[in-house]
Amino acid sequence: VGGADQADLEQATAELLSYLHLNNIVNKKLEITTEEKTMSAKKESLRVMSFNLRYDLTENAGVSRVDAVAAEILYYKPDVFGVQEDTQQWCDLLDAKLTEYTAVRYGQKMTNNNQHVTLYYRTAEFTLLESGTKWLSETPSVPNSKFSESATVRKMNYVVLERKSDGERFCYTNTHLENSGTTDTSSQLYVTRATARNKQITVLTELLADISQKWDHIPMIITGDFNTTPDTEVYEIVKAHDFIDTRTDALTITSQGTWNDGYYG
Repeated sequence: VGGADQADLEQATAELLSYLHLNNIVNKKLEITTEEKTMSAKKESLRVMSFNLRYDLTENAGVSRVDAVAAEILYYKPDVFGVQEDTQQWCDLLDAKLTEYTAVRYGQKMTNNNQHVTLYYRTAEFTLLESGTKWLSETPSVPNSKFSESATVRKMNYVVLERKSDGERFCYTNTHLENSGTTDTSSQLYVTRATARNKQITVLTELLADISQKWDHIPMIITGDFNTTPDTEVYEIVKAHDFIDTRTDALTITSQGTWNDGYYG
């Protein structure tokens, strides 16, 4: 711009700014480095696990199932996780082994078999803001209430946590829905139990909607043993509440059921 006067400079500057804005250059974020991307991904990630323990403590080929379950959890190091079919004996043994986690459970157990649906979270990483238990029935606040179609009492436990590293808040809930009682899909028992599951998951998602609104629409996570498959109404009810199926959205996807070879595989 040698020899240009003030008017020429102002004109050139205006034309340059116009060009940059038209090409979305002024407002475009700078490209972050691979290292920064990795750090960002780690900060935003949350490792979650769900594990049906099976209520008894039968050994597998002489190996303690309690030791195997604890080793599996410690290997994957979930930030939060939920277990199902956890009797008081299971709870006591796991609590003793998983000392870096805080367990959230309540005295009222979920089923006639005296099982909890315990939630665990990393004590050093999260602050507990709220926790609660609700029964999956027409009267969720009434202990041990259930739908007439359900053979056993079913419930959900939940926590609202705040991550200490960045203040991120979320709600995590764990549950165990009605089992089918039979593999005969044409039987009345199967239909009745399916009706119970549909009602239970409807109550659960409605309860979570209330919690979400209370906490300014924080992220919600559900784990549990749903005793169902993705081609059922239970799945559709959950999806209708804008939940994402992490199996179908995961970067690495595997196709397998949750039945671990009769629990002994």
